[in-house]
Amino acid sequence: MATSLLPVHNDFSLLMEQVCYACAAVNLNEQSIRVIVNSLNPRENGETFAYADYYATQFLRLKDLNPELYEHLALDRLQQLYKDKGQEHFDFESPDQPNMKFALDIYVPEADIQAVYLVCCRERKADLFAAIAQQFIYAHCDYFIYIDARRNSYTAFAMTDKSSTKPPMFCADYDGAIIQYAYTYCTPEEQENTIYEMTLARVIDQLDKYGVHSFYSSIYEDGEIHRKYLEYRYFNKEEKMILLFRSDVTDMYNEENQYAQKLQAAIDQAYTDSLTGILNAQGMQDHVNEKLMALSVEAMAGNGLRDVEPLSALLFIDLDNFKQVNDHCGHLMGDQVLKDIAAALKENLRADDFAARIGGDEFEAFIAHLDSREDGVAICQRILYAIEDLPQKHNFDVPLSCSIGVAFSPDDGHQYADLVRIADARVYAAKRRGKRTVVFE
Repeated sequence: MATSLLPVHNDFSLLMEQVCYACAAVNLNEQSIRVIVNSLNPRENGETFAYADYYATQFLRLKDLNPELYEHLALDRLQQLYKDKGQEHFDFESPDQPNMKFALDIYVPEADIQAVYLVCCRERKADLFAAIAQQFIYAHCDYFIYIDARRNSYTAFAMTDKSSTKPPMFCADYDGAIIQYAYTYCTPEEQENTIYEMTLARVIDQLDKYGVHSFYSSIYEDGEIHRKYLEYRYFNKEEKMILLFRSDVTDMYNEENQYAQKLQAAIDQAYTDSLTGILNAQGMQDHVNEKLMALSVEAMAGNGLRDVEPLSALLFIDLDNFKQVNDHCGHLMGDQVLKDIAAALKENLRADDFAARIGGDEFEAFIAHLDSREDGVAICQRILYAIEDLPQKHNFDVPLSCSIGVAFSPDDGHQYADLVRIADARVYAAKRRGKRTVVFE
């Protein structure tokens, strides 16, 4: 096995989990649907169902929400789409979380197989993926492939246009495709070794032993010899679902150890406030919505009762007199105060809670699994006292405090948009009461 210079970190599994909400393959001959990924119900991953049953149950909620999409998912419409070799795109809202938007793409494979692929992404995740792809995948990788080893097939989730040696987007014969790939593109002295290293039996053997399988190969591309780095990792070991990416390392042979860091940096940058290092508005909204959905699913799975959902709180924190700090002490001191407030939030929250700077002098925090409303208010008081201590810490005489509005889930809502609207209204109520206070009802 060739040793990978990358850190042992399943970076593309991370990307897959953050970007792809659900993916399934519809077999038109067998009239069945195979679930590749279902983030909401991972127990379906790798399972196959009769399409008529799945359509009548899992897709039924779309009938009223998005009738056009529901009709296009009917088996006869998918069969017609396959005949036309077409592709369709839909945007829709979640039946459970009305303000949570998704994008669904229906693909027809280029290979001659009777199948149609359904790929669903969160709308904001799709935008995030595009940003990450621009910074990481398109800059460093030729393609990113998801392999179903049990069925000897693959799906390409991301491919650049720069490579003339990219594979078809879908293929029902992976082992056959790698032989054609090797003899078509690889230099003669590396053809047999490339086939050997890419064969599924070899890949699975190495993954089971080491957790990663990688090697280098030289190919002819655009009339020149290019050096490629190929790496395999498990996405789902039990179901034998594997991720493969190929990178051109002709000019970066010694830089593989930077790839994972660049990917993580791209993800972090999309979600992080550059001044304080905590979440930004985009990151807060996505993190809170995902946490609320997880809590809701957890409660429903427990006994089917919505009112047993754990108590959570969204804190909207608006600083009092911060403009005076900037005016009297300068913007450098103002920036330092904002950093200190971010640190104070993290110190008073648990590891699983979130803190964010929404903009200017406004912050938010999300606390899950509270025992009572009083516990949430107590945390607010600690935050308030920590902020009031900052003038003494930095030796300035401008009084600094904050007003905090609190919204509770599930009582005040199950979505970020509902909670932030209520928390924002309560912040203004706190301001009207003379500032330096907490309003939670």
